[in-house]
Amino acid sequence: MSTQKNLVALTVAAAIAAAGATAVAGGVKVTTRGIVSTQYAAAVGAATTTAARQVTLADLGASAISAKLNAEYASNDKITFTFACDCLVDTTLPSTLTASGGSNNPTFALLSSSSSSAVYRVTALSNPGSSTKNAVVSLPNTVKVDMSKAGSGVTVAFSAATSAGDAFDTSLTFDPTDSTYAASTTIVSTQSQFAGSVTGLLDGVIDVNPAAGTTPLTTFSDGASDVFTVRSGTSALSSTLQTLTGRTTFAQTADVSAVTYTLSGDFSWATEARKANVFGPSCPASTTASAVTLTAGSVSWSCVGRNAVGESTSSGGSSSLTITASGQTGLTALPTTTFTASSSVSYFSPSGQTGANGTVASSALLPTGTAAGAWTINGAQIFVPYMPYGSTIDQVIYVANKSGVTGDISVQYIGVDTTAVVNLGKVGSVNGRSTLNISPLIKAALPAAAQASGRLAFIITINAPANDVDILASYRIGDDRAFVQTRKLN
Repeated sequence: MSTQKNLVALTVAAAIAAAGATAVAGGVKVTTRGIVSTQYAAAVGAATTTAARQVTLADLGASAISAKLNAEYASNDKITFTFACDCLVDTTLPSTLTASGGSNNPTFALLSSSSSSAVYRVTALSNPGSSTKNAVVSLPNTVKVDMSKAGSGVTVAFSAATSAGDAFDTSLTFDPTDSTYAASTTIVSTQSQFAGSVTGLLDGVIDVNPAAGTTPLTTFSDGASDVFTVRSGTSALSSTLQTLTGRTTFAQTADVSAVTYTLSGDFSWATEARKANVFGPSCPASTTASAVTLTAGSVSWSCVGRNAVGESTSSGGSSSLTITASGQTGLTALPTTTFTASSSVSYFSPSGQTGANGTVASSALLPTGTAAGAWTINGAQIFVPYMPYGSTIDQVIYVANKSGVTGDISVQYIGVDTTAVVNLGKVGSVNGRSTLNISPLIKAALPAAAQASGRLAFIITINAPANDVDILASYRIGDDRAFVQTRKLN
């Protein structure tokens, strides 16, 4: 291409730009942009065979890549498609490209290629002497990309150079009649496929004065069970991506195999032997609930099956965990505790692949620490961290109740070098608007060994309004008296 033509084009461009035109002609675009899930891209990218990792642009939902010429091309001038992802499978490139729609449509032959670019040069002109401007050359969407490198999306840039290597047909040339082409464009975008939400918080109120026949602190005021519910679904495309891609759904998604939920809190009161009686998970139709995994600080379960995630975050994909405290034999007390939740989804792709080409991966749904509710108690609960016992030691533990209701008093204690919490049950009652020394009541309920030489901590629960109850604790050895700093637990 002549230097004179280049200088004329740049001079005209500068004049138009100075006049305030902003639309760019020349460059590259795709009529339809693809959108695939991040999880699909990750799973396909991790496939164990090269063939499974390589996917056509068409399969990713993208149309052909069009480049509009806005300069006068001559033999051996070059155009380059650059893939920033370094993911191009260049063995799938066509050997020639022929432009269309112009007065003079060049034919380009593949000159060189790599995983990051495809370079074509002009080998023929359909009507020499006529303008090549507005001719459009297309890279077909049968070209493949390697998903192990394209996990964050695919963009392509267009550039041109003379046979001598000088750049031309750049974004310095303007045409106010067409703004759909640019120096670079996104071909395929990604977005997370899954979303989760907590739909039912745990809200059990531990009962300090239940109906006859039930041990205090081992059940809830409204029944024996509390239920946590959670939902997993397929995310809606963001409005930005819908505008950019013209799509309302993913072109490709990962195929779900299971969703795993974890509920964290104080579960030290439950035992492995009785967990099936205490924890009851449920899952969406056509999926299977796994057995729960129990630790002192968490309970986990899985919903196994392709229907474990619903079609959207507002429908389907619901799971629940019913906690029935009475299923735990020997239970002396439930702890007040705050719960958090998290979840993750396991998936494989492409859909239906198994064996050598099937890849299972996972990603987070609910982030760790998502609020999942709390267990409270229907009364005041106060911790006395230290109280010694012996034949020469006197204890003074006063309850002050300024409310107008009578409160039953329940006591638990913790001994030296043990993690066991022993429930003494109800030891007495304190009238409204009164004080009471409960030391004799507690001592009478303690085992003989603890009375003789105990070094104890107490959890004292009174079913009266928490803000209206206080406790003063002290002990005396001979003429010396020590006060103990108490702490409200709710």
